[in-house]
Amino acid sequence: MLKQMKLVGDIMGKIAIVVDSTSGLTEADTQTYPNLVIVPETVTFGSETYREGIDIDNKTFYQRLAEAKTLPTTAPPTTEHMKEIYDQLADQGYTAVISIDLTVGITTFLTNLAMALQDYDRIPVTLVDSYITALPMGYMARVAAQMAQNDATVEEIVKELDHLRNNLGSYFVVSDLKNLVRGGRLKNAQAIVGTMLQVRPILSMMNDQHEIRAIDKVRTVRRAKAYLEDKLDEALKADPKRRVFLMGTNNQNELIAWRKELAPKYPGIIFEVFDITPVVGTHIGNQALAVVWAPESDVAVQQEDRL
Repeated sequence: MLKQMKLVGDIMGKIAIVVDSTSGLTEADTQTYPNLVIVPETVTFGSETYREGIDIDNKTFYQRLAEAKTLPTTAPPTTEHMKEIYDQLADQGYTAVISIDLTVGITTFLTNLAMALQDYDRIPVTLVDSYITALPMGYMARVAAQMAQNDATVEEIVKELDHLRNNLGSYFVVSDLKNLVRGGRLKNAQAIVGTMLQVRPILSMMNDQHEIRAIDKVRTVRRAKAYLEDKLDEALKADPKRRVFLMGTNNQNELIAWRKELAPKYPGIIFEVFDITPVVGTHIGNQALAVVWAPESDVAVQQEDRL
């Protein structure tokens, strides 16, 4: 399993951070962190291909997803495109790149990129498997970008990223498993039976392979949400120095209300809310709910709701 590759010693200099668009980061983030590059992934309905975060917004996407007779397809950037980005960063005077991407537990992109970079020597590139996706991965990229601006070395930044990704917690529930099953992202298919029996499977990526797996079942959405809240409560009682991400698909009002309900119970905890972007949304469908937490980094980064 890929964890990180091509870490180049104790490099300090002008370090660029590259992250894919499933992170939910936007142009506003690149203005805050000029050393941050966001690479769009794509979603395709029939013959129409859209760059995530550029050509289609979340509202339009989820409307089309609900109406689509066949599941749209998704694709990461090509390895050649990634090399072009790294070349451009070298031309801009960067001395190293840290590339943080969606976990190999749900895509082969990083594995393929590692192979493509075996003979690449234009600029040192460190590939980091985030073990996750969506805004928690974006949080890692913001931390890395801020550390680079603070003159941290590649080694120091990757050490902090290891701390963040190795201490993630993730639980989520979807309204329908069909998209995950069709897209091959759900690894233990017995959860399909749960859907047929009107049981809500609880999903998680907290396993050694960082795959999406069904770990439990409950009878209603209300009980599923309570299950997620119980897991969060256990985590925050064990270690309150965490940042919490409340995420969903096409259910912004529910996310905002959820944060208003939870935040007063945990004073001092930062809660960020996030409407999951199209590429990941393709596979988990409308009305999904997720709670993810990560250690609160000592590196101060911006907090922003992304709905």
